[in-house]
Amino acid sequence: MPADAREQAFVLLLENREKGTFSSRLLQEAYDRFAAEDAAQRSFFKYLTESVLEHRILADEIIRRVSTRPPEKLKPKIRVILEMGICQILFMDAVPDHAAVNESVQLARRKGCAALTGFVNGVLRRVIRKRDDGSLLRWMNGLAPSLRFSVPEWLCEMWEARYGKEETVRLLAAFDEKSPVTVRLDERMGADEMRALTERMRAKGAQVEAGRILSYARRLTDLGDPRRLPGYAEGSFYIQDESAMLAVEAAEISPGDRILDLCAAPGGKATHAAVKAGPGGHVTACDLREERLPRIRENAERLSLDNLTVRQQDAAVHAAEFDAVFDVVLCDLPCSGLGIIGRKHDIRYRVCPGDIPALASLQRQILKNAAAYVRPGGQLIYSTCTITAPENEDNADYIVKELGLTPLALPPVFAPLLQAGAAEGDHPSHRIQLLPHVHGTDGFFIARFRRPLQGEKT
Repeated sequence: MPADAREQAFVLLLENREKGTFSSRLLQEAYDRFAAEDAAQRSFFKYLTESVLEHRILADEIIRRVSTRPPEKLKPKIRVILEMGICQILFMDAVPDHAAVNESVQLARRKGCAALTGFVNGVLRRVIRKRDDGSLLRWMNGLAPSLRFSVPEWLCEMWEARYGKEETVRLLAAFDEKSPVTVRLDERMGADEMRALTERMRAKGAQVEAGRILSYARRLTDLGDPRRLPGYAEGSFYIQDESAMLAVEAAEISPGDRILDLCAAPGGKATHAAVKAGPGGHVTACDLREERLPRIRENAERLSLDNLTVRQQDAAVHAAEFDAVFDVVLCDLPCSGLGIIGRKHDIRYRVCPGDIPALASLQRQILKNAAAYVRPGGQLIYSTCTITAPENEDNADYIVKELGLTPLALPPVFAPLLQAGAAEGDHPSHRIQLLPHVHGTDGFFIARFRRPLQGEKT
């Protein structure tokens, strides 16, 4: 494997560790720098960076076990190089051991750490020996879940208090599995067109399976960059997890509906809603940050949707012109993001326990505005991509008790999902906590409400 992929991975991982920069943005920027013909490098770079981000806590614990120097005492460059080497040895079967060691040594030399190349070589060779004699695996299996699955201890304890230890281990193991890319096929296509597009994707080497829940969803593996697949440029599909699709399905949108998406970027739910509302309907897609609006417009244009308007709007600030206007208000609100740590691995390191109450409070401020925007008889859909009670169930209760909306049962497509979640306890019919190890989706919360008609008893 050419050194460039490891070099790019090192630069990204060092910046992420030292500056806390969002790895997803860094990864996409670096990924895009590889030419199309460098598919092997692109794939290696992506897998290596994601592997280190996913297993960083465990890798550091391994360094602590096999080295006389704890990771906290190492130069950041050497710490990152060792984490990369350990992940290649333990989690990347295609990389020969000698390549993982030698390339790590050479990387240390190129980064001005020639005096420590013997240290790097010795640590990685000890990892290989302990892996081969089985002692490393036995030790890893005996670690606490927070170390074994590389999640902060507070997060593990929070989920154990809610789900129990065994269920939490299953949840963490699901996050640890490599997730397929899920796409939403354009529902305006007929069944024959969907089949033809699926075959075109397969002809390009992608493994394509039906979605777990929705007929227009497809799960893709072994595909490289999905934006290079047939149909993307033409707007025949949108890259989106089924959980996010379900947030729109929850509203049972009718042709002609007026819809508001309060936190719309990059546009997945807004464009999905626009497809369902049809030419006679309309979606107003808002976002706080001006720089994110072009992405929504680009997606709407690519998907050939002219019934969608984009607007810069702080959802926490009341917009009086929206009052009682919309048939459906979609509130997929800022949250801790803990339901997608299997895809955006560094979220687990950035979120702190104190962030959750602050986010829940911001969500309530937005929800207060959102409830006012729903016309009498209309709907509010509340969703997050996290798994915490303050941001999810507690705020769902707030919508009913403080904002005066009434629970509205989720549509029939949710019935098997609600039943599958019975292990957590019976869900009310108007809300659901989706879990990767139970439902095969991201960790996602969805709740459905209705604004009563004037004079209607609640």
